[in-house]
Amino acid sequence: MGKAPHGMIFAREVENENQTENILVYKMPKSLYLRIYSDENAAKLIGKESCEPWEMFSYMWNSVMPKHRLKMVVTENNEQIQLEIFDSADGKHGKGWAYSAVERK
Repeated sequence: MGKAPHGMIFAREVENENQTENILVYKMPKSLYLRIYSDENAAKLIGKESCEPWEMFSYMWNSVMPKHRLKMVVTENNEQIQLEIFDSADGKHGKGWAYSAVERK
């Protein structure tokens, strides 16, 4: 981990990588991404009626990745690449996508 405090905010697109010094642009590495949508069907996989996107990461790592011979991508700084993209179009907080960068073993 670097010396600076860590926090995240996600945007889908910027016009280019040349932004003001107040905005840090993180370039996602090229990778395969495993994703799960946190709806009622996904919640059943973890024994719940509903769930947040972040709750699906453990299921990915412990159930999906081993069965499909995948492993998590870890950067040279020992950071995992995980994203949560929330879907509030239906007005229900909690639904969204959990993404994890993976590679084949």
